[in-house]
Amino acid sequence: MGSALALWTAAATSSDDEAAGVPAVACSAAMEKNSNHHHGDAGGEPSVDAPRRLTKRRSILLAEDEVDKQSGQSYYSPSLPSAAVTGGEPSLPPADPTVSDNAPGVSLVVASTYNGNGPIEDRHDIRQSPRGDFFVSVLDGHGGWQAAELARKRLNIAAQTELKTSLAGNPDQVKSAITQAFLRVEREYLYQVKAAFELGFGAVARTGACAIMALVRDNRLFVANAGDCRAVLGRRKPTRLVGGWSTGPGGDPEALALSNDHNAKEQAEQAKLKKLHPFEGDVFTCKRPASCYVKGRLQPTRSFGDAYLKYPEFNGKEGTHRSAGRFLPPPYTPPYITAEPEISVHEIDQSNDDFVILASDGLWDHVTNLEAVEIVRKAAYSDKHPECASDCLVQRVLERAAENHGISVEELQEVPEGNRRRSMHDDITCVVFFLNGNRNNEGFASLQGSKVQGATAPGCQEASTTATAQ
Repeated sequence: MGSALALWTAAATSSDDEAAGVPAVACSAAMEKNSNHHHGDAGGEPSVDAPRRLTKRRSILLAEDEVDKQSGQSYYSPSLPSAAVTGGEPSLPPADPTVSDNAPGVSLVVASTYNGNGPIEDRHDIRQSPRGDFFVSVLDGHGGWQAAELARKRLNIAAQTELKTSLAGNPDQVKSAITQAFLRVEREYLYQVKAAFELGFGAVARTGACAIMALVRDNRLFVANAGDCRAVLGRRKPTRLVGGWSTGPGGDPEALALSNDHNAKEQAEQAKLKKLHPFEGDVFTCKRPASCYVKGRLQPTRSFGDAYLKYPEFNGKEGTHRSAGRFLPPPYTPPYITAEPEISVHEIDQSNDDFVILASDGLWDHVTNLEAVEIVRKAAYSDKHPECASDCLVQRVLERAAENHGISVEELQEVPEGNRRRSMHDDITCVVFFLNGNRNNEGFASLQGSKVQGATAPGCQEASTTATAQ
């Protein structure tokens, strides 16, 4: 029983490299202020007596010979190790040693996380399998960090395990394997929740996490989403040809959404809830058009955890204190939400597809798809600082959140993490990976093994303030 509770007590017993004062990689002075750089395991929580501070977490893959040299310096590299520094679990044996010579792969990946909550509830994981499959997952926790933390540790690993029996060229088999990986993580998490719930820790039934995963396998990009995180492809519009004649210049930036938001404010999700629960007028309620809740409790309609919205045994008892479990009165006909992902498949166009942005809704609450693409394009191609692309996205959120509250970014950063700062902006996690089949990204190979020590993107703030919201 003690092992089942380990997940719920980790916050009070563990520490991370931030507490050790690992130096930051700064891509803008505003983001560097009072922030610390995080290496290695992205899941560690600061001890309860650690000082309250602003945190900027950044997970960067190391070149193969640098994985064991995490001595306080920051690296980025287009060379992807078989096990990412964000995980630590051993690599699985290759499922299939054959990789297409035409596979675009990934030339560079960068990630930045900035917290609104205290402690932060977002997580992310980046890794590559021995076969060459590239995985990124972003997890957005709610009600606590526990579900996001377990998914960070297990989701990409579970996908690798399931893919060992999948044919590389069969998209349906790959999609099935990814779905099984999500459901495996869900079962594992609910097993731990059940043990704690039965001991009287009712709050565990209300913890959950939205999840999005991107998989690059050969020339295909798979995106699996359960919740309101989002994946967006940055690409250039191809030149239009009619009868062999060009009708336009092409090359204009384009944002292609690779996922749908699973949120109770979306009409499609509302229609599904009504169809599945036709006799429950409160199956979703809206405080405002953009603020709707499943059974008046939860905005996402897909997630890991949130057991009380899925299984009757996790509904609290009427008349008991909510610490023993939240009670939802009749009519109550779960499940209302699911952890099963919606999966899209995109054939990578090596001529026009540039990069992919995966982010929690802390980004998308403030930045449109096209605006995000324009920010990354400016950082990577105009300013020649692709390593700062994710920082520039976070910087834009801070600028907009500060503007919305009539204060400066510096004043916003002085607000302690927790309820007050969370009312201004959510936790923000942005991962950007560049596709190396694109000619725009060929120069990134020269970055391999380079050390990033205080590198600054000259146009980061300009990129975020001049991009036009569409």
